[in-house]
Amino acid sequence: IGMDDKELGDDRDFIEEMRVASKLHRVPDYEPGSPCPGSRDAFRMATEYGARCLGLESETGVLRPGMRADVTLLDYGALTFPFTFSGHDPVEVLMQRGRKSHVRTVIAAGEVLFENGRHKRLDREEILRRLTESIPADYHETFSASAAGLEPLRREVRKWFGPWCRELEGMEKNPFYHLNDGR
Repeated sequence: IGMDDKELGDDRDFIEEMRVASKLHRVPDYEPGSPCPGSRDAFRMATEYGARCLGLESETGVLRPGMRADVTLLDYGALTFPFTFSGHDPVEVLMQRGRKSHVRTVIAAGEVLFENGRHKRLDREEILRRLTESIPADYHETFSASAAGLEPLRREVRKWFGPWCRELEGMEKNPFYHLNDGR
């Protein structure tokens, strides 16, 4: 699991990306022995297996003596309140409830980069101010003109997928996801 500007939303929330990957690989129900990856599998995809994909498994990806350790600390109290208890698997709690807003500290290569909700090296407000100033005055007009040029493509996409959508309408009373169908 990686982001590299390819995340689902524009909020740059890696915890949410792990959750999405986990949910996308689920089967329609919770049959015992199901082959779908669980929360720990998705967490490994984002850490250990990500390092392996990059050929860095001998250096990082797990917390073990001799490995590089970038660490993210979360406010577990905020993460768990009010619907969990100490017996819940913390990785499961992270994967089901975690958000980037729960991150309190980030340490990379021994340096604290983020602490108490503030970047230590970056001035977020200054960056946002400069970004806002960089937006051209005619941005709205330029964007609107580009979007208008996409309307023929949108019409073709609607025409192509229209029959599929009408076919699915008849399946509304027979959900694919069995946990919610009253069984």
